[in-house]
Amino acid sequence: MRKHYEKFDDLAIREIGFYVYALRDPRDGVVFYVGKGQRNRWFDHIHEAQSLINNPSLKLNRIREIEESGHYVEAYIIRSGIPTEKMAYEIEAAVIHGFQLLKKSENVTAVELTNIAEVHHPERGLVHVSIAQTMFNAPPAPEITVPCGLFRIPRLWYPEMTDEELRQATLGWWSARNVRKPMKVAQYAFAVSRGVIRGVYSINEKMWRERQPGDRDYEHDRGQTPRWGFPDCTPATEMSHYLNTSVKHFFKKGDANPVRFLNCSE
Repeated sequence: MRKHYEKFDDLAIREIGFYVYALRDPRDGVVFYVGKGQRNRWFDHIHEAQSLINNPSLKLNRIREIEESGHYVEAYIIRSGIPTEKMAYEIEAAVIHGFQLLKKSENVTAVELTNIAEVHHPERGLVHVSIAQTMFNAPPAPEITVPCGLFRIPRLWYPEMTDEELRQATLGWWSARNVRKPMKVAQYAFAVSRGVIRGVYSINEKMWRERQPGDRDYEHDRGQTPRWGFPDCTPATEMSHYLNTSVKHFFKKGDANPVRFLNCSE
């Protein structure tokens, strides 16, 4: 039985341009192929492995072994939005040489990069192909029937953002005039970036409080009406089916309000 992979749709293909990608074996975490391409080039290798059964290629054999063991090949975009094919070749070569250098180490875990955070276009950096698709054309969110708030986070989401960084960006801090009434009813907070839900958290009225000394950007409240947040929020795993889906339709074009509450009428 063939494995089913979610390929890029036409809109994502147009937006992603040239990219460099890696194929990884989920059984041992080993990256066994790095390449460059457009469209669904990353999937072509998987299709070849499924179609050309007698091909002796090491790459195709590895893909078949992964699938025969009941796993999926893990595909990651390392860099997208590359302007030209020539530049994509250069980036591909640099990545391959980097992996070759790591391979020369007897203990790869001994390699510790000091530049742990990328500051140049992190939204175009390392991302699983399934998440890359949502960056360009996320499916509409399922019907939202729970009392919740959609919070357009000021620190835009990017693929390597940690869970805690996303939580911190979502929990505050929000203008009192936007949240004072609905916060008494809302049960969930949806972290929204570029119209797509990237996190969902459980909240309740008791969690809300004014910003105070020690909180992020507290100094901005001096002489102003304090902003509000919910620092004790926790991930709502029961709402995970909303992750990576689009809620753009809830925000009108040009709407500057960062918060939209749903089903929160008292």
